[in-house]
Amino acid sequence: MPNEGLSLRELRPLELSPAYGENESYWPLESRGWVFQERLLSPRTLIFSRDQVILVNEWHRLVINYARLQLTYHEDRLPAIAALMGQMYRLRGNDVYIAGLWKSSLILDLQWHKPNLSFGQFSESSQPRLSLPVPTWLGASVPGHISYIHASAELSSISKLLDLSFIPVGPANFGYVTDVSIALEGPVATAVRKPSKGIFTSQKSSYEIPGLHTDLIRSYPDFDLPKDNKAARISLKVIFLSRNRYDAVEEFSGLVLLEAEHKAYKRDGFVKLRASSYDGDEGKLRELREYVASLPIGCATII
Repeated sequence: MPNEGLSLRELRPLELSPAYGENESYWPLESRGWVFQERLLSPRTLIFSRDQVILVNEWHRLVINYARLQLTYHEDRLPAIAALMGQMYRLRGNDVYIAGLWKSSLILDLQWHKPNLSFGQFSESSQPRLSLPVPTWLGASVPGHISYIHASAELSSISKLLDLSFIPVGPANFGYVTDVSIALEGPVATAVRKPSKGIFTSQKSSYEIPGLHTDLIRSYPDFDLPKDNKAARISLKVIFLSRNRYDAVEEFSGLVLLEAEHKAYKRDGFVKLRASSYDGDEGKLRELREYVASLPIGCATII
């Protein structure tokens, strides 16, 4: 920027494993050690590109890459990143760390899901939850890969955290907890999980929400239905957490919950309600907005 003493250069997102064959001269800043360090240790990064400003949550990026790694013992998942957590804790001040999530960004950190895999790929959803001292709403409770929602500049929360209760188990930086629960308030809906066979994916079940067209629903169950339950339709509850807009797309994301003991719930999966105005089709977008606006506000305690 002339006469301002400030230079801006497009910067790509950090990749922990650089791709071969890339033109390193196009990204000169990323060849510098201090840039790698600052980006890795910063809780959030603003990236100025040619036509937009992108907010990157580096902790989510680290968790996604880490979840792809092969560990001999699942119980090592949290201790193995304890040192990185310690660095993040110093940057986040008085924040609270719980098995891969941070209290200050809890609503966003809750919005992870198992990826839908194409045919021919191994489905990790067939594996049960891990036997670790963590609640069902943490990504550490499931094996293998996880993804987070796309955090655009227009992402907004439509829910709030009412309560967070837990007892630490072992060193605080390991993040293991017991007797843990969260209470959330937000728009709620009923849902049904049914067996299905995806056209393009290996997904074996999906969610239906009464009163909403199935084309608007993206289903991400945490695990497959038990073999003795393949023909069953399971009644569930959805609590929506956020509204997101990018390009011509609008999304509402939420947790899918299965009733447990003492009027509490366990996480069953994740759902996105998604519509767009591409090709001038405003009908589904209008249907989606009207549906979410009509939902009652409710509470759920999740363990």
